[in-house]
Amino acid sequence: MLDKTIEFIGKDIRIVECTNKNSNHIQGKIIDETKNTFILKDKWNHLKVIAKESIQKMELRLDSEKVYLISGQNLKVRPEYRVKNIGGIISYG
Repeated sequence: MLDKTIEFIGKDIRIVECTNKNSNHIQGKIIDETKNTFILKDKWNHLKVIAKESIQKMELRLDSEKVYLISGQNLKVRPEYRVKNIGGIISYG
């Protein structure tokens, strides 16, 4: 089970499904987060701003073994309030 107090900044993510088709399958490390956006740095050090409301599913990698598939419905929340509303975990492995 995903620890509800997990900090997303510094974690690797991959957008699995997104309403903005240009953002599908983008992956990178979260370097900043607001209530409405993730700012990612990809492998070429390019910055990408992803609107949380456009994310339908994303993978969150905690380490080499733990990857969580998270529903985007529960992402649009201020990071400090995530403790109360992290639901939406679809699967993990």
